[in-house]
Amino acid sequence: MRLEFKKGERVFNKKLFLLILCSSLLVLIAGLTSVLSLGDEVFHYRFAKDIFNAGSRVAIDPLYDNGYPPGGYYNSGPLWHTLLAALWGLSGKISFPIAQFYHTIYYALLILFTYLLGKELYGQKQGLYSALIIATTPVVIAFSVLFYVDIPATCLSILCLLLIVKRRFLLSGIILGLMYLTKRNTCFFVPVFFFLILYQPETNFWEKAKNFFYLFVPACLFVFPDLLWRENNLKTTVIVLENGRKVSMPSVGTLEGIKNRFISFHWRIRVSEYLNSSLFNPVDIVKYFGIILLIALAIYTLLKLYKKKDLILWLPVICYFLFFCYLFHPGSDIRYLLPIVPLLAILSSKVIAKYFNKKWLKILLVFLCFLQFSSAVLYVRAKRQIPKGIIEGFTYLRDNTASDAMIIYPEYVILDAANRRFSWAGNLSVVLTDLFWNKDGDKVRDLLKSNDVDFIAVKKSRIYDDSKVHHFGGYPKSFVERLPKLPFVKLVFDNKEMSIWEVK
Repeated sequence: MRLEFKKGERVFNKKLFLLILCSSLLVLIAGLTSVLSLGDEVFHYRFAKDIFNAGSRVAIDPLYDNGYPPGGYYNSGPLWHTLLAALWGLSGKISFPIAQFYHTIYYALLILFTYLLGKELYGQKQGLYSALIIATTPVVIAFSVLFYVDIPATCLSILCLLLIVKRRFLLSGIILGLMYLTKRNTCFFVPVFFFLILYQPETNFWEKAKNFFYLFVPACLFVFPDLLWRENNLKTTVIVLENGRKVSMPSVGTLEGIKNRFISFHWRIRVSEYLNSSLFNPVDIVKYFGIILLIALAIYTLLKLYKKKDLILWLPVICYFLFFCYLFHPGSDIRYLLPIVPLLAILSSKVIAKYFNKKWLKILLVFLCFLQFSSAVLYVRAKRQIPKGIIEGFTYLRDNTASDAMIIYPEYVILDAANRRFSWAGNLSVVLTDLFWNKDGDKVRDLLKSNDVDFIAVKKSRIYDDSKVHHFGGYPKSFVERLPKLPFVKLVFDNKEMSIWEVK
């Protein structure tokens, strides 16, 4: 990739180098001194491990017999996992430290690519401020520690836009294909990429056609084989409802699943949808985006600092957000908006560069960035731990249950920590609705038996008051209080963190 710069400018000045080095090192330390445990990061780590063990892409976690409920398919984009498996192949073994170091590289690259794009559009000072903002934005830090693929996907998205701005269309086409193989929602940017090719007044029709070919043909070379693999390996799930009606649920990422997602437009949040964050919650907005980005964007808007060049950033932001609202929900998890955060950081850098010229303001900026960075790192590190009582519960399950036991539990970590199958809302939502809130004890027993549930493991910190709201973010208090009264379950383990009930 050939990048051009004005005379005297360098890609790696000292400030940028120190920012990337210090922030990446602290993020890496936070990861290495915590434990793989939160949410989907366990899914992604196991996917990489199973690719390593199998020597090729796999469709189903080997703990399950198949991908049908209560099993689950590996329907994520495979790039992050395949590259990690390849690194393990070089070292000869599965290694958590290697995985953490590998994941941190994407964080470092995201800072670099954000700097390069900001510098390309507005200059070196704005590029540096863009890098500082993105490096210290809490949502970026959190998912640079956790093994979610949102950071790698965002990193590749910014690189793709940078290459398009610099008119390196063949390389950008390759990166576009890699974006798809990392996380499919990055394709929300595609209409804007298409527009940026068409809107080149100095190029004629044939040049535009050539650029379009360079961008999308290489991308298709990655997309079509993946779609074919999905059609052959990810089957449609059939769920039987209480009234006996069968509901067909196409697997995520198959052509049928994509079609159904686009045509079934609704903004109704179902009972099963428990959101870790939401744009409808002001506290979440501050927690995820941080005060620097929000203040700078507010100043940008109030003072109307819009410029025509800003459309290169605003168009991807708006296009992505519209797809986000249509295919998810306007109040869905803020994490899904991560690919547009670097673009907002670059826009914010214009405000910082223009109004933070005095020394004391620069010191205040650095202090606030350090404050939100350190707070985010320490918070994620603290949350990414497994309490002693939970470990004891997992140990009991591993040592005292059959290897094919099925356990109701709300967190994916049980697969790795207890080496036992589990089921929850993602693959048992229809059953859980009746299980949690059905007053008929016989019906509850039948549900447990018909779904081969052997144990109910209750993480006590995930019990919530369901008197006013029902969701699957944890165990309803009313259900937990009913457990001792049910004659077909027996308490076999209990401490201050977890209770385990055997289904007789």
